[in-house]
Amino acid sequence: MLAGAALLVSSPAFLPAPAGRALRGEQATLAATGALALATTPGTAEAFVYKGKEYFDITFGISPLAWGTAFFLVIYCSAILKNALQKYNVPMPTKPIKDPSGFVKQLEENGIGINAANANRGS
Repeated sequence: MLAGAALLVSSPAFLPAPAGRALRGEQATLAATGALALATTPGTAEAFVYKGKEYFDITFGISPLAWGTAFFLVIYCSAILKNALQKYNVPMPTKPIKDPSGFVKQLEENGIGINAANANRGS
């Protein structure tokens, strides 16, 4: 245990790497373009050959039982969610909650007068 701690303390693994020169201008543009081209290059089709004929794996290597279970669970959970939303749905009111006769100041709406609102102001 003590040897492991000594090894970790003396190890240069946790030291930062020496600072290198940052890419600037045309070099940075070239590096970014190359990284983008590499990232957007399509991969292989992951096809396999069986008895000399090439096939494409439409199940992505996942067993049909797993696909069936996933399909069932998606449909089942969607139906439960739909039924719960329909059961507990509260329709929107047809008439407004308050009369929209005009703008009312917040102090008047809450029943607070101007003098009471300014009572907390320091001297």
